[in-house]
Amino acid sequence: GLLDTMKYINEKQLIHFGADINKERLLSGTIVEIKNVKIGFIGFMINESSYETDFPFYADSNKSGVLQLNEENVLTGIGNVKRNSDFVIVSFHWGNTYSKITDSQLKWGKVAVDAGANLILGHHPHVIQAVEIYNNVPIIYSLGNFTFGSLGRFNKIEEHFHYGWIAEFRIINAQLKKLYLTPLKTDNRVVRYQPEIEDKENYPGIMETVFADFDIQYKFINNKIEILIK
Repeated sequence: GLLDTMKYINEKQLIHFGADINKERLLSGTIVEIKNVKIGFIGFMINESSYETDFPFYADSNKSGVLQLNEENVLTGIGNVKRNSDFVIVSFHWGNTYSKITDSQLKWGKVAVDAGANLILGHHPHVIQAVEIYNNVPIIYSLGNFTFGSLGRFNKIEEHFHYGWIAEFRIINAQLKKLYLTPLKTDNRVVRYQPEIEDKENYPGIMETVFADFDIQYKFINNKIEILIK
């Protein structure tokens, strides 16, 4: 299934990253040049024993799959992409579902920034999580869902987390200048599998709750939330 998916994506000349035919290809990342700026992408998947046995997702030299989240892969992969690009975006499949940020996420986000990442995009928890600015690099701990094919288990966490983030970022001269977030209603018991942008009068409550543990500066602009980066 994975190889067929990649085959059809490649035939349509669509750019992708995160899964490939072997580990060596994955450790090279994917480089895209836009307006003379080379943007590098690389992704890692949480280290779970079941993913090695029951669901063998991790790639090796002779097997397709994804990169296992461990120190060797993170340092090697980000280092490779950094050498060949001007701006590095790292995607992490990490954390716990329908949960707040874990200590593991806090650790690996900083490890990735120290290794050369310029922007971190996290996913897997199915709900939104906060953004931390570490060494002037935004770590979006969880984008939450966009469209998803099940009702979900949103009752496990308070209502202000029942969203996905639409993240918009502007890169100018290989520097991240702007980051905007828009909350998207994604609880399928509410939206019936048709995500909707949340009413902006509810933005303050979302930010106060989701960002309670982080000293982040932000402002509201129309239906977006600008995360202020130094």
